[in-house]
Amino acid sequence: MVEIIRANYKEVFFVVPDVAMSAGTILCMAGDRIYMDYSSSLGPIDPQVYNGTEWVPALGYLDKVEQLLEKAGAGTLTNAEFLILQNQDLALVSRDEQARDLTVTLLKKWLVQYKFRNWKEHESDSQRKGQPVTRAGKEERAEEIARTLADNKLWHSHGRMIGSA
Repeated sequence: MVEIIRANYKEVFFVVPDVAMSAGTILCMAGDRIYMDYSSSLGPIDPQVYNGTEWVPALGYLDKVEQLLEKAGAGTLTNAEFLILQNQDLALVSRDEQARDLTVTLLKKWLVQYKFRNWKEHESDSQRKGQPVTRAGKEERAEEIARTLADNKLWHSHGRMIGSA
C-alpha cells in the first residue's frame, strides 16, 4: 500500500480522528505528517500471523517461547512446559521472527524516508537543540521508535492504545 500511495502522491498526510492500530500505526509512519487531536491515539505494532485457524499476534508466540527457553536455561522448566516447548514448530517460530523483523525494518525505513525527510535540526533534545540532524541520527531515532512500538512487554496487549502518559 505504501509503495502504491507514494508512487502517486508527492506528499502524504494522515488524519487520525480516533485510533490507528498496528498496521494503521505503521501506515501513518509512511506519511509526511500525522494529524491527531487530544483524543486520537496510535497503537503498538505486532504482525498478525495465521496459526491454522485464526489470525494471532506473532509477538505473543515469540514472548512465550522466549520465556520457556529462559526457564529451560535456568533449570526451572516444568514437564508440562517442556511438552509445550517441544511441540513448537521451529519453522513457524522463524516465520514469526521474520514477521516481527520485517515490521520493524519497514517502520524504520519509512520513518527515515518520509516522516523525518524534512527534519533538519534538533528541537526537543536540550543537549542537541539547534544542531543539524544527520542521517545516522534519523536512523537511530527511527530504530528507537520502531523497537518501542514493537515492545510487546511494554504494551502488554496488541489492542491497547498508546496514550501520552
